[in-house]
Amino acid sequence: MSSCSNSSNINSVTTNVNLNTIGSRIIATIPKTSSDYTVEAGLVAGDVIRYDVSDPSNKIYTKSRANTVENAEVIGVIESVDENNLNVVIFGQINFPS
Repeated sequence: MSSCSNSSNINSVTTNVNLNTIGSRIIATIPKTSSDYTVEAGLVAGDVIRYDVSDPSNKIYTKSRANTVENAEVIGVIESVDENNLNVVIFGQINFPS
């Protein structure tokens, strides 16, 4: 019988993010302020973002970059930003502001 200490399952921490389905879209509303993570300053609509957990003491939503495999991970595209939240399209069409 296998032991839990030998498991290859990824340990996770629950982060509260609101998911909404609107037609054929999935949107995550990510609060900018949390005790679980930080949000990179300067993120704007149209930015492709990832959730970087490489430093467990500094989990951060940051821009994706195509310079390494890890940095190229993507969770979605920011559709809009207000003073409290990022609205991120995870699946479907983006209504990019004009």
